[in-house]
Amino acid sequence: PRNATLTIQSNTLNSGAQNLVINFATGEGKPVANVQPSLVDFEQVAAGENKGKSINVSNTGTDNLEISKILFQGHPDYSLIFQDKDGVASGEWAPGDEILFNPPVTVLPGKIVSFVVGFSPQVPDPAEGKVVFYTNDPTKTTGILVQLKANTEGPAIQVNPKKVQFGGKLVGQKALLPVEIKSVGTADLQ
Repeated sequence: PRNATLTIQSNTLNSGAQNLVINFATGEGKPVANVQPSLVDFEQVAAGENKGKSINVSNTGTDNLEISKILFQGHPDYSLIFQDKDGVASGEWAPGDEILFNPPVTVLPGKIVSFVVGFSPQVPDPAEGKVVFYTNDPTKTTGILVQLKANTEGPAIQVNPKKVQFGGKLVGQKALLPVEIKSVGTADLQ
């Protein structure tokens, strides 16, 4: 913090000589982290498809925001990519990776950095996860949580077994094997 004093000397005729003293003081600058969105919902993603969605970390404070660590957990079909100020990928991680930034990623006041969460499912099963950002924002010491979800709503089908083997059969002979088809989504199968 800084302090200053401004003294104005006046010699107006009405009231005689007088001094006007104005004191100035600045507060300590603080970073303020805002992470958007708080929920990344990929909705329905088919097996083999690849989708990405951005998570933006902005600094609405008056001092530099530093991202020192990210906790990334969840389904193995997720990935996390950091993009530098030019939008170039400068790191990619899988769930369970320890992500430490040394030096920390710095977000200047009024600026934004972006991370991209990718989802590329091998099967269209429901997938959840989380990303927790740890910064020097003094009001968010336990981190800032972003929930991840995909294929958790809508119709979904589960077939057991996943592979059916009839073995060698002569033409014209019947072969019967049990197959279970189950609706596991939140909407009816058509």
